[in-house]
Amino acid sequence: MKKIAVTAREEARWEPPAGVLERAMDIFAIPARRVEPLRRRLVARLVFDSLRQPLPAGVRASNSVTRHVLYRTGDFFIDLRLDAEQGARRVSIVGQVSPREPSRRAALETVSVLLTDRRSVLTQAPVNKFGEFHFDYEAHAQLRLRILFGKQTGLDVPLGRLLNSASNHENVRRQT
Repeated sequence: MKKIAVTAREEARWEPPAGVLERAMDIFAIPARRVEPLRRRLVARLVFDSLRQPLPAGVRASNSVTRHVLYRTGDFFIDLRLDAEQGARRVSIVGQVSPREPSRRAALETVSVLLTDRRSVLTQAPVNKFGEFHFDYEAHAQLRLRILFGKQTGLDVPLGRLLNSASNHENVRRQT
């Protein structure tokens, strides 16, 4: 037992080289799922955008960029809130897909939300019974949020545009 304990302690101190870990991750990586073309593409209409709202009195600047948008498409509302620290690449997005009429709540069972980079699906967020979802990701210009209603009906929201215009707007606010 003492030999096992000593061996376990020594093993805990050993760290494999970074190159070996990268190769192991490549070997066991799950291949990216391709983004399937939508048979029926929905068009979302912007209902609310926080950039159109003035800052509260006395607020001059903040270290974070936050944007809140609300879209309407067909029988659903899509509510998105994007948060990023100024200068950071990490972004958090919290969203909700909700039916316009409460009687259509059962339709949320067919909703799925994907984070894509135009060619492949990076990740899929679980959607709870209220239509809520959450992503944390590294921002880049090609990222899109794909919201599917069933298998081949949905819409794409370009996240790069939402974040770029929000950070540009923050800079304009700071200069005034």
